[in-house]
Amino acid sequence: MDKLAVTLAIATVAALNVVVVVGASLPDSVTGERLLAIAVPIMDLCLVLSSVLLGRILVARGFRTLGALLILNIALFAAAVVLRVVGSIPPRWLLFTTDVYWLNLYLIALSKHWSVFSGRAAA
Repeated sequence: MDKLAVTLAIATVAALNVVVVVGASLPDSVTGERLLAIAVPIMDLCLVLSSVLLGRILVARGFRTLGALLILNIALFAAAVVLRVVGSIPPRWLLFTTDVYWLNLYLIALSKHWSVFSGRAAA
C-alpha cells in the first residue's frame, strides 16, 4: 500500500505542476485548455486516492497533523465538486491558491517523510 500511495502522490504532484504552470502561462489558449482537460481529471483521481492512502499511513505512524491535512483534502475536493454541480465556478485565484496549497502539502509530505513511504530506515 505504501508504494501505491507514493506512486499516486507523485502522479498528483506531476498533474498539479501541469495545472499550475498551464493555468498561469496559457490560461485562455486552446493548447492550455487541452492540457488542462487531460491533467485535471488525472489530478482529481490521484488526489482523492492518494490523500486517503497517505493520510491513513501518516496518522497510523504518528504524524497526525500532516495525515489529517491530507485527509481534509477530501472535504476540500467535495466542496469543489458541490460548487461545480450547482453551476458555480470558483474564481481563478481561488483555484490557483488551492492547487498551490495541495502542491506544497504533497511536497512536504513526500520529502519530509520519504523513509516512511519507501519502507527504508531514515539515514
